[in-house]
Amino acid sequence: MTAISLVTNASVADDLRIRSTVPSWLRVFGERLREVVIIVDQSAPTGRIARLHGTLGSSASLAEAIADLEAGDRRVRHQFFPGAEPPQATARRWFRRGVPLRCQAGTPILAFARAFDSAAENLVLRADCDMLFVEAGWLDAATKLLRSGAADLVEPPRLGQPERSKTVEISTRALMIDRQAFDARCLPLPAHRLDVLRRLHRRLSGRPTWVALEQMFQREKQRGHLRHVVLENSLGYSMHVATRDDVRVEGFAEIVAQFEHRAMPAAQNGRWNFLPAAWVGAKS
Repeated sequence: MTAISLVTNASVADDLRIRSTVPSWLRVFGERLREVVIIVDQSAPTGRIARLHGTLGSSASLAEAIADLEAGDRRVRHQFFPGAEPPQATARRWFRRGVPLRCQAGTPILAFARAFDSAAENLVLRADCDMLFVEAGWLDAATKLLRSGAADLVEPPRLGQPERSKTVEISTRALMIDRQAFDARCLPLPAHRLDVLRRLHRRLSGRPTWVALEQMFQREKQRGHLRHVVLENSLGYSMHVATRDDVRVEGFAEIVAQFEHRAMPAAQNGRWNFLPAAWVGAKS
């Protein structure tokens, strides 16, 4: 049985979600999961991310949530970003030039890269801390694709994406890599930026000019430098719990348990984002 590392990123807005998602990961992946590493981004949110989440949660509530998770399972641990290693060190490993800390919308880039680097295992699943999973064979399928060299990035099945696809655009919500192979074949990457006009506008407003990491991956895929596969729903699912309010839905813990066992209302079936109304209506 091949062990994996599951790594994630968390900010002050994520205290409630990690209390639900991390225990779910431990249940779903069981003994296959050697560790869950939470990379805590100590930088203040910026741009669109700040507008969405910047005023929610606190460092204290996030720290308390992480402490409770670590006390509940020895496989859970955390690191801080930047921490002891400066961002420049991660940038030198991942990119040919530049230090792309965040993209123009405020989404982390180097913190995501550091998450991959923090894993103890060679097979690494990096997932946003607002993702839930059903595992019905996709983990073995991803492992086979990565170890055979047939893919560089493999995504778990997306709820609502019925067939395995090599053409769908890359998302960093959940990505699995073979670290050794990925490092040798794909790194360092070009650090892609916006087009010239939008780059000028962002500079005038004091914002970064980098595109998001998933867009950098997508450009390399289009150039034929990176091979990417999204697995089919017959092997399981992933679902995105987009907001803190989603977690506050009555009976959310029960909803997570139902999802893990593939018992979901029809209205949720074709949607990657969690639809609270579908579950509440089904329960009433």
